[in-house]
This record gives sequence, structure tokens and C-alpha cells, in this order.
Amino acid sequence: MIKSLKLLILVYLALGYLNANAQTKKRVRKVKKYYFVTASNDTTHCKKLEWSTLLNGKLSELKYTTLDGKKVHLKGKKKVPDVILFYENGKTLDKLPSKLHKPKSYYKYVERTVNGKLIVYLREQSYSGGTSENINSPGYTKGGMGLYRFWLRLPNGEIYKINKTKNMKNIIIPYLKNCAEFINEYKGNFETDEKSFVKMIKLYNSLCN
Repeated sequence: MIKSLKLLILVYLALGYLNANAQTKKRVRKVKKYYFVTASNDTTHCKKLEWSTLLNGKLSELKYTTLDGKKVHLKGKKKVPDVILFYENGKTLDKLPSKLHKPKSYYKYVERTVNGKLIVYLREQSYSGGTSENINSPGYTKGGMGLYRFWLRLPNGEIYKINKTKNMKNIIIPYLKNCAEFINEYKGNFETDEKSFVKMIKLYNSLCN
């Protein structure tokens, strides 16, 4: 009888510990991570981040909350820094030329569809009716869809259109074939459809450093 009672007490205590541990885990919240990098290679980490650009792609406004809780609001070309990269809780957006053959004209912030040694960008350009082309703010809805972009960025910074046959034949495929580990593992064709290409580059990034 005493042994049975002791056993019941031990079971009760164990269940109580597991329940308390589960409750503790439920209360754990993942901390959202934000930061941006400027052209001068300065990185600012923050808690919250909002920004908007003009039609030419230049930042017109930047709002963020520092890690110690200070709210910062910058507006106007003389105050807003030249940001080349935004990181928003798992998403990385790079400042890219709107058109590859005109690298110094208009810009857009484009999310990395694939991140790693080789970077893939896949998006359609959004148009809005006002002065701001791109707005990163809660509750904002973008307008109609426009120009198609499916680009590959090499480690040297050069960017190529994936859906251009000449680029695939003369640049992209020869580059991929330089990695023996990838060639030994990859059994597919060098296709340019979005799903197959993205899968192929993810494999390359996992094998080739």
C-alpha cells in the first residue's frame, strides 16, 4: 500500500513537472529580427522597420525602433540613408536596378527568393497610383502587377536574366558545371522554368561553397 502511494506521488509530481514545462514553452515567443545595411556598409539592427520609396526607387522615408526602444523617423533625401539591403524577419531585400541594361537609372528593393552563394530574384513589379512605388508598412496593399523579373546573382555581384537563352548557355550553365559535387548529384535538365530552376540553385548552394 505504501509503495503504491509513493508511486502515485512520483507519477503526480512527474506529470506536474511536464505540464509546467509545457506551459513555459508555450510562453516562449520568437523575437522578430530586423536590420538594414547602407552603401557605406553600416548595419543598423532594430525592432520595427517601415520604409517607402519614390517612383525612381530612392528611399523617401524610413522609420524604425532601435533595440533600446528609441523611435527614429527619417524623411527626405538629405536625411534618409542609401540603404542597399533590408532584412525583415527572415526576408532579405536587395536594392537592384529596375532594368539590368540601365544599372544607374531606377531602382527597386527585391526579395531574395533563394539565398546563398547564388541568389535568385523572382518577382513582378508593383505599380501604385501615388508618389510612392514601394511601401513596406502594415496594412498596405500594392496595386496592379507589371514587369517580370527572374534574375540570378553571382558571387561577384553580376546579375543575369535567367529566362534569357544566351545567359543560360554561355554563363549560368558553365558556372554551375564548375562544381563537381553539384554535377555528381544533379540529375535533371538545366531548365529555366521557375520551380525547376529554384530547386536546382538550392541544391547547388547546399553543395558548393
